[in-house]
Amino acid sequence: MSKEQRQIALERIAAERVARTGRLDIGCLGLERLPDELFQLEWLEELMLGSGGGLVDPDRRNCLAALPPLLPRLPRLRVLDCSCTDLADLGPLAGLTALQSLGCWGTKVTDLAPLVGLSALSRLDCQKAPISNFPEKLVGSVALKELFVGPCPGLAEIPGEVFTQRTFDNCLPRLRAHLADLGAGAAPLRDLKVIVLGNGRTGKTQICRRLRGKPFEPDADSTHGITVTSVELAMPQGHESAVLNLWDFGGQDIYHGTHALFMRTRAIFLLIWTPDTEDGAHEHHGIVFRNRPLPYWLEYIRHLGSAASPVVLVQNQCDGGRG
Repeated sequence: MSKEQRQIALERIAAERVARTGRLDIGCLGLERLPDELFQLEWLEELMLGSGGGLVDPDRRNCLAALPPLLPRLPRLRVLDCSCTDLADLGPLAGLTALQSLGCWGTKVTDLAPLVGLSALSRLDCQKAPISNFPEKLVGSVALKELFVGPCPGLAEIPGEVFTQRTFDNCLPRLRAHLADLGAGAAPLRDLKVIVLGNGRTGKTQICRRLRGKPFEPDADSTHGITVTSVELAMPQGHESAVLNLWDFGGQDIYHGTHALFMRTRAIFLLIWTPDTEDGAHEHHGIVFRNRPLPYWLEYIRHLGSAASPVVLVQNQCDGGRG
């Protein structure tokens, strides 16, 4: 922290001491510790120490590894933003009973237990933080109305679809519903979903048939829309059988917009590709359909599919025949 940065923080604190607006922003100043003068502003209701949940220049982010024990001297604090700092311990927040909104986006926070006693907390944003302890008592708090948290290794037992998927996506209702379902009795999911994509006439349907143990069908028509088929999978001895669900997406470009409705799901994406359909178009029953290059399909899956879903690229028709 440079003298200039600290001086800017002190000037803003001094200005708030005169204006008494109840709001102070000393975020993105490269601070390594908070000035003691800050804790003389006992009337503060909003304190901005981070970037507001957005990206910030690494040289400007406040490198606050911990909040000082003096924080309870701000008893009226309702809004606290610590996003994009090095904050790891929320312990000093335990006494802020008036706190309603907390932003710890992009921090190093792992344990949310110190927030359990904050009966007024209604909004919590801890996306991109390595959360490993998420107390159910906090999720069930009557005051909590908005929760933003993304998938992380410490919460691997919770399906990725439950978490926040995009900006302003409040995942609290989904998380509460998931925990309620677990409380009613959990059962392992025995289904595996595979979405098969690619240009038309690349052999997607024939691959689906092969996965189901069916023979090659030389006169098969081109798939239109989506065809869903299933087959029981043999499992090792002592394990229950599983079901493979194959979603065969027609490759014609007129269907791509409709397919988008079914893409954001937990699945394996099987992308079928052949060099012959990399560019140009193909004709079927007198209708010309545009082909798309491989990068288009990869971007299509990246943009519309679930971030945690694997993608398998398969080159088909390598021997010149249709498979």
